[in-house]
Amino acid sequence: MLLLLALATRMLAATVEAESLRDLRSLEVGIEALPVLAADVGLTVADLQTDVELRIRNSRIPVKEGSQADGNVLVAVSLLQSKGTGLWAYVVTVQILRAVYLLSSNGFKKSAAITWVKTEMGMGGSTVIGNGIRGSVRDLVDKFLNDYLSVHDQLNGPRAQ
Repeated sequence: MLLLLALATRMLAATVEAESLRDLRSLEVGIEALPVLAADVGLTVADLQTDVELRIRNSRIPVKEGSQADGNVLVAVSLLQSKGTGLWAYVVTVQILRAVYLLSSNGFKKSAAITWVKTEMGMGGSTVIGNGIRGSVRDLVDKFLNDYLSVHDQLNGPRAQ
C-alpha cells in the first residue's frame, strides 16, 4: 500500500512539473560557470551551451536572450576527482526557471521560481568523464523536451487541459 502511495505521489509530481511548462514559448539557455577541473577533461561552457541550444532548437522551441524569453534553462555541473583512485564523479542539474507573481499584502510581486528540475550523477575515468557529462546534459534536456512536448502541440501551441 505504501509503495502505491509513493508511486501515485511521484506520478502527480511529474504531471505538475510538466504542466508548469504549458505556456512556455521561448527559452534562454544559461550554463553555470564550470569547476576549474572541467578543463582537465575537455569540458567547456561553449560546448554545453551549443549542445543544449541545438537540442532545444531541433524541437522547434525558440531560443532567445534576456527578457525576450519566457523562461530559462539553467545547467549546472559539479565535478570531483578522487586523488586515490583517479576516478571522477559528477552531478549535472538541468532546471527551468520562470517568472512568477507572489501575492503579498502590497499586491503582486514579481519573482522567479524553479518549475522543473532533474539531476543525474555519474563517475568514470578521465578519458570518458567529459563525454559522460555531456551525455548526461543531453539526457536531461531530452527529459525536459519530452515533458514540454507532452503539454504542447508544436503546430498549435499548448494542448487543451
